[in-house]
This record gives sequence, C-alpha cells and structure tokens, in this order.
Amino acid sequence: MLDVLRLQRFRINLNWRDIMDLACAHDTRPGQFASFADAFDKLYPQFVQETHETGTHDQTAMRVRQAGHEKTIPANPDVVFRLVTGGSLSHSSVDYGDGRTRLSGRAGSLYIAPPDATAEWCSEGDHELLMLSVPRARVSRLLNADQSAADADPFRSLYGRDLFDTGLARTLELIWLEMTRGGAGAQLKVDGLFLTMLGTLTRLVEEVDAPRSGRQTPKLDEARLTRVTDFVDANLGQPISLKDLANVACYSVHHFTRAFFSATHVTPHQYITNRRITESKRMLSDPDLSLADIAYMFGFASQAHFTTQFKKHVGITPGRYRMEVRA
Repeated sequence: MLDVLRLQRFRINLNWRDIMDLACAHDTRPGQFASFADAFDKLYPQFVQETHETGTHDQTAMRVRQAGHEKTIPANPDVVFRLVTGGSLSHSSVDYGDGRTRLSGRAGSLYIAPPDATAEWCSEGDHELLMLSVPRARVSRLLNADQSAADADPFRSLYGRDLFDTGLARTLELIWLEMTRGGAGAQLKVDGLFLTMLGTLTRLVEEVDAPRSGRQTPKLDEARLTRVTDFVDANLGQPISLKDLANVACYSVHHFTRAFFSATHVTPHQYITNRRITESKRMLSDPDLSLADIAYMFGFASQAHFTTQFKKHVGITPGRYRMEVRA
C-alpha cells in the first residue's frame, strides 16, 4: 500500500481499479488468493483466457494465450499442472524461493507448480498454456489412504522439472475437452481422467525417488526410452541438452547417460545426430528445399556444419546425395 500512498501524495491520477491492481501486485502474503484461478484472473487480465470448472475435486482448467512478461504470483493453496500447448516461447523461468529454474518452453512440456509458494515468473515470446489447478489437500487425500496426511506434498520430487509425457499431455487435453462439453456424465469423466493422471504422476514420482531411497535404479525400460525418443523426434530442429533428456526419463544426467548407452549402444549425442541425418536424407528429395533450409530445419548450426556431419555419417555430401536420389 505504500506505493499507492506515494502516488496519491504526488497527485498522480489513478482510477480505483488501477489502485487495487497496484496494491495486489505488491501484496504477496500467503493466502491472499483463495485459489490459483482467482490469482490468475486478477493478475493476468490482459491475456486471453478461458476457464471451466467441473469435477468433485475442485478442478479448474484454463486455456490462456500469453505474451512475454514478468509477474509475481502470490502463494495459493493449489497444485497447478502447466502444459505448454503451442507458441514461440524462447525463454521461460520461475523462482519459488529456492533458486531460478529455467524451463524448456517446448510444446508438450509439463511443469507442476507447487502450492503455498510465491512464484516469480519470467518469459519471452508468445505461448499458449493449458493449466489445471487442484487444491493440494484434495490431491493429498486422493493419494494417501491416511486422511491425516492431507497436508503432505506427494509431488515434491517432481517440482523444478520439465516433464515430457505424451500420456499426461493427452489426459490433460481430454480433461479440458470434457469440461468444455459439459452435460450429463462430464463430472464423472473428468474425475476418472484426473485419477488416471494422478496414477501416471505417482509412477513418475517412484521413478525419481528410486535412486534416493537406496534401491537400485531400474534400467532405461521401454516406456522411458519411448518417451526419450519421442521427445527427440519432436524437437530435432531445436537444441536438445542432456538435461532435457534426463528430465524426460526422470533420471539424473549422470545416470541417464549411462542408462541410455546401455539400452542403445550409442551416446545421446550420437543418437540425436543420427536421427537428424536420417530425417534430413528424407527431406533432400524435396527440390523446393535448399541445403540451408534443411540444415536449419534439423538444428544444425549452419549449412557447412550440416555438410560436415552428413558426409561423416553417409560418406558423401548432401548435395551429392540429392543428385543420386534424383537420378
């Protein structure tokens, strides 16, 4: 409120809405907002958003389109599942008081925002989000048979991670679809889909917690390997780091590197390069694409870099390969 008083002192004309927005922006005390949806609606009025509420567990879903921004979201009691569905987000990061976490911003990435913590968000580039918020107490009661554990935080192990799981993304989209349809049975369908999502997340928690508990970490099984390879194929034109892949597999970078090599007999870097070369060979049959276009399409630093890597793997330059394909 001090900022408001200063503005009044210097006789800057503000309407009542401006004054209230400014006061809310500087008041980040826990419990200021009853829910994430309430906070988002008041703090992001400039962005297009659509909200639906259905289900017996106080689920609220929102679709939003956002431009680049910096914003503080005060603490609220909800767990928020934040799925990037599209856009051109070049940078996104968040700080919940334990250090800034950089997020990939790629379509399909899911981030779980913890409850009861003030968030400092920063993003650059337009992007579209699908978010589902649920009170932590509701989530905890569903996952704990002991009702006294309602204040537990079952997803603590997943905070600070980008999660890439096509099943989770699809389930969130189905929840949204049922909410928008409404009608008889929508509540039951939303509840069922939400329980399915919780089951998948519980499995991911177990995968992450396995090394910490002293149990032997499982190998890179088919499900994890599929998540990793699907992620690579979806992002061949973007930089892909070891940390990205490790997050997809829910492993540390060190363990993921060893597990991936054991499962595929190539390093992650070699696998990514092999996939880029394989897909670029397919595109070389298209006469409308230049070598520079193809190099950019598959994440090579330049046409020269593409040519060097292609010749190393195939034995001839991409230009020569194109001529032979056309012959």
